[in-house]
Amino acid sequence: MKKDNARKIKVWRRKVATLAAFSRRHTVSNCTIPKVDEKNIETKDVKWGAIRIAKGLAEWNIPKEGYPQPKILRKKYKKKYYNKDGTIRKIVSHTSDYAKFPDHTFHPKGQAWFMEQIVQHKVAKWEKKNPCPIKQDDQQGDLFEEEFLVPWKQMRENAIEKFRNAVVSIYDKLPLVGRFEEKKNGLADYKEELVAEIKDKENEGHKINELKPNKSTLLKKAQKITNSVHAKRSNMVCTNLKDHKRAKGRIILPQAA
Repeated sequence: MKKDNARKIKVWRRKVATLAAFSRRHTVSNCTIPKVDEKNIETKDVKWGAIRIAKGLAEWNIPKEGYPQPKILRKKYKKKYYNKDGTIRKIVSHTSDYAKFPDHTFHPKGQAWFMEQIVQHKVAKWEKKNPCPIKQDDQQGDLFEEEFLVPWKQMRENAIEKFRNAVVSIYDKLPLVGRFEEKKNGLADYKEELVAEIKDKENEGHKINELKPNKSTLLKKAQKITNSVHAKRSNMVCTNLKDHKRAKGRIILPQAA
């Protein structure tokens, strides 16, 4: 009996120690969330009061007239008032409380806005590692502004261009358009059709006409798709792989198996 009790006590102590360790990790004193810097917080007046938001965030603008509420939220309701003996004294109609508040439904802003937010996040991280050498909020100019600030601005612009190209390569697939020959009344007619959309993993789609077919991963994949489509549809003449700006293209001819 003593051994069983000792074993139970040992297991119980282990459970208590585990719970205590879990509680210590999740207390306020061990919280890893950084404190809010009041210098980066601004107050904005909105329709229903005032809100505190961080500077530099995308603004959430609500039209003055507000978004229309669904009909189910605009229904009126009636409230009954009773006497002490249980009889109905009066019935008052009330409008819905939801009419006083704007609509909080999320409205998507599109892929371009999403990609730009990622770029700005990368730029903010870059600026932490490469801070500006001169304070730009001073009213008086710095003596060494051209010596330090101009090169830093050029480095920042180069970094932004690099980040934009990388983000576009990940989220913007390159269209591969096929050109097909169709004969009508003995005359040749050509029709273009989207064959595939290729993901630019190696960030090669920005200089598509400078790539070498034997080294480029993007061109090898496009050539493989072109050959497979030509094997199924023999009337395909060629394909055109366009760049991210849809301004230039690379003609790819099908190869015999």
